Amino acid sequence: MIENTGTDSIKCWRYTFPPGILATGIRTPPAGWQVGGNRPPPAPILGGRSATGIPPGGKAAFGFTTDRPFDTGRVARLAADPPGIANGSTDCVADFNMPVSYGSTPRKPKPKCRCKFLNLTNVRPEGLFAFSVFWTMGCIRVAGAVRARSRL
Repeated sequence: MIENTGTDSIKCWRYTFPPGILATGIRTPPAGWQVGGNRPPPAPILGGRSATGIPPGGKAAFGFTTDRPFDTGRVARLAADPPGIANGSTDCVADFNMPVSYGSTPRKPKPKCRCKFLNLTNVRPEGLFAFSVFWTMGCIRVAGAVRARSRL
């Protein structure tokens, strides 16, 4: 997402991916934008240009696919990939730096129930390698339907 906090329209932008990450595809850009790489995919740099651009106070989203996921450093406490470098331009000649961040981490959906206990009430052999398990589970409904899954 590019947000224009300046006083002139952003008519061009360029994003340089972190080392080791290449763009493999571009999703449909906003109307009026031409978007491409500095070479055919996989490319280390993507950019876009528009005659009207992103007006002051406006926003535009540009999507792309990469040859591997960005490591934001939030998973397994691994070292993060740097977020890359973004540049914008009001005339497609002189560039200025634009801030880049990973934004917020998507939140996992909250469970619809919270399981409090699981009781095995009966385990019955059914053969050499088979058995039946009878069980009960106690849950507190949080919102919506209550569902449960178990693995043996």
